[in-house]
Amino acid sequence: MKKLLLLSAGLFAFFASQSQTQIVHAQLGTTGIGLGYQIPVSAKVSVYTSLNYMNAAPSLLLKGSDNQYRVKGNADFMQFEMAAKWYPNAYETSYGETNTGRLFVKAGLALRNTGEYRLNSDFQPIKPGNSFDPLDNKTKSQEYAITTALVQPFAIVGYQLLSEESPWTLELEGGLTYHGRPEASTVNSAAGGKGINTGVSSSTRISGMIAAAQVYPVLRLNIGMKF
Repeated sequence: MKKLLLLSAGLFAFFASQSQTQIVHAQLGTTGIGLGYQIPVSAKVSVYTSLNYMNAAPSLLLKGSDNQYRVKGNADFMQFEMAAKWYPNAYETSYGETNTGRLFVKAGLALRNTGEYRLNSDFQPIKPGNSFDPLDNKTKSQEYAITTALVQPFAIVGYQLLSEESPWTLELEGGLTYHGRPEASTVNSAAGGKGINTGVSSSTRISGMIAAAQVYPVLRLNIGMKF
């Protein structure tokens, strides 16, 4: 991985020395907050790198016929991206001017410092409204440690909201990162504060559902400046 990072740094330094226009982005989305750096190579292609930090613990409350379920995940990682950015509608005029258009496709590799997540799954008898009582002695919970790949290929489609003439950029982008087949292991199980045996079939079913989620969604807003 170190060799890949060094090669990436060398390539970006070379392209930066050849380019007259460069772009710095601030990013916000499902990969957290971060900074991106874009260097045009031609009218249709740019090279792109970014560094993002994510620390979030989203939760979801679901209600069934007899029980309600609270699923809470924890994501804490740093991600470095290297990508090629392609503008399918780009062209150069006879005067040498570049019109990059606004639609773009971005593909590359994401390198993460960790591929580990935590997932808590709790359930209890249905409560009124959207309340969940973690102290209810009928509450059962199970915690999983989830491991994914450290090197993750991704593909993104985006759109530039501002005109080419603007010194600012505002982009919306969405896509998927492939993190392989997650491996899930039970860390802790409890019912009313005491350990429980959830059974092999239940644990296997939940682990199978986690393993089926082999992609991570990417939805981001990029705000940048040309220089």
